[in-house]
Amino acid sequence: MPPKSAASAPGSRSCSERENTITNDAASETSARSYKSRITTASKLAKKNPEFADWAKAVKVDPAIKTNLPNDSKFGRIKKLQSDSKELPGWLRDPESKEFDRIPPVYQKWKNTLCSKLKDDPRYRFNESKDLTVPFAIGLILQVYYHDTKIKESDRAALKSETDVRFSIDNLVMYSCDADGDELLVYSTEQKLKLPSIKSSQLSSQVDVSSTTADGIISLDLIQFKPYTLNFPQIQTLLSALSTESLTLNLILVHFVAEYKHDEGENQMKMGVVSALYQKKMLGIEGQFVFGLFQFSGDGLAVVAGVWQDGKIQFYEVGTYTRQSPASLVELYFLLRAIKRLAAEYKTELEKSSTELMSRIKVNPPADEWAARETDTVPEVLEDPSDEPQQAGRSNIPQRMSQALSKLEQWDANDRINAYNKSVR
Repeated sequence: MPPKSAASAPGSRSCSERENTITNDAASETSARSYKSRITTASKLAKKNPEFADWAKAVKVDPAIKTNLPNDSKFGRIKKLQSDSKELPGWLRDPESKEFDRIPPVYQKWKNTLCSKLKDDPRYRFNESKDLTVPFAIGLILQVYYHDTKIKESDRAALKSETDVRFSIDNLVMYSCDADGDELLVYSTEQKLKLPSIKSSQLSSQVDVSSTTADGIISLDLIQFKPYTLNFPQIQTLLSALSTESLTLNLILVHFVAEYKHDEGENQMKMGVVSALYQKKMLGIEGQFVFGLFQFSGDGLAVVAGVWQDGKIQFYEVGTYTRQSPASLVELYFLLRAIKRLAAEYKTELEKSSTELMSRIKVNPPADEWAARETDTVPEVLEDPSDEPQQAGRSNIPQRMSQALSKLEQWDANDRINAYNKSVR
């Protein structure tokens, strides 16, 4: 009987088996590296301009912000917003006006500068309005300016944070929604919004982002809006831009998105506006604008309008402002008020057309263009583990991130087990 070959000897492997094992291991390592290099959060995507540009193209967005408005009659509404933001109460020209008595004393030292700047600027027009909500807003505006000067003092340069910048602007935006007492709009922070799918594009192998967390959104509650409340849950899911575990009782329409991040704020604002515009597309109201606010160049604040045009989302500049000038912030506040009035017009239009929209959705339901929710990706808000305090005896990695990393380690477990089994045959 011929002797057994090395290939068939117990505990030995042939060269081909060893080569297959090495090939499988290399493939597993390559797949793991590829998986780990994928962009899975909106904040990371917003920082990578080439990938963001590719994403924008995949979801039918022109990311450039145009400074010139088209002559299209639809943009008459934007021009009116710009005009309304420059029409101010006449008492803002007079530092001795009794309306300034309602402002905290610590802020009154700037009233002369504010009045002089507004009075001498030919862009502003004045009326005889005695709106009682405005003096409090002026107090908030001077608070923004005061706080900004404080956090820029040399001893505090290292203490500056994103929250320092945003909380006073948050207050101003929130007040523009609440002051009238009509409960038309709600400003809420840290809201998770759906993003459109890119599964059909080649980019899906590099980018897997299904949602973005906006620093703040202004939204409109449509109470008992029939196209939403009288529809099946599947349709309700399509009509909502909010990425929530459960459906809201009434339709919440996103009208405005705010981002305050220094580096990626502009891109992440655009992602939030894109979400809101896809919501409008699902409803068949592509002619309505969605607005965005972002920070730039340290002290700058820009407001843009996004809208569907010829099957593509376009962005247009509405105005730019600075925290270094109380007069500029006054103009921003009156723009926010005008944007709220436009939301009221949109609400009236939607309520009047609800029956027509209901019929249209029943006959031709909207296609599902939202990205599938990914539960195994690292949560966006916990992307930086250094934000979590170290606790004695415990890992510094947040619990939800640990779970996500654990799942990441398990994704190719079967491949590794099979490779091991082959290696010991």
